[in-house]
Amino acid sequence: LKILWFVIPAAIVGGLLGAKVSTVLSPQKVTLVFQTVILLVLIINLYNGYQLL
Repeated sequence: LKILWFVIPAAIVGGLLGAKVSTVLSPQKVTLVFQTVILLVLIINLYNGYQLL
């Protein structure tokens, strides 16, 4: 429950930044940025999962 205090503001800031970035970049660039961030999150999750083993 303590992490919720970080997740909610991060989601709000991410939404605001995403809205601004999507107006500046082309749709192809927005897709590339989104896919890159998703890949980074996946790698971080895999690393954290490996650390639990």
